[in-house]
Amino acid sequence: MKTTFLNQITPDMGEQDIRIQGFVEALRNQSKIQFLVINQEGTSVQVTHWKANDENMAAEISNLTPGSTVDIVGKVQKSEKAKSGFEIIPTSLNVTSVAQSPLCVI
Repeated sequence: MKTTFLNQITPDMGEQDIRIQGFVEALRNQSKIQFLVINQEGTSVQVTHWKANDENMAAEISNLTPGSTVDIVGKVQKSEKAKSGFEIIPTSLNVTSVAQSPLCVI
């Protein structure tokens, strides 16, 4: 599947499957749901994962750190709560690199 640039995703894409790649900018790990903010060249999107949908993916997400790189396949879903007007609901997650935490700042 071809990778979609984050700046090309719109709420009008419907429940279309897409593949995104980028850096983990932020992770909010709550009791039932996880939110990842993925950044690619200055554009950020929210990925929303319900832990009960895939416990293995939930464990992988829990181990991510800011700066880690990921390759995600998921569906675009309109969301009034997301800043961009949509979120990505992941169907698969491939962690390509886990960043050391905390990141070194020079």
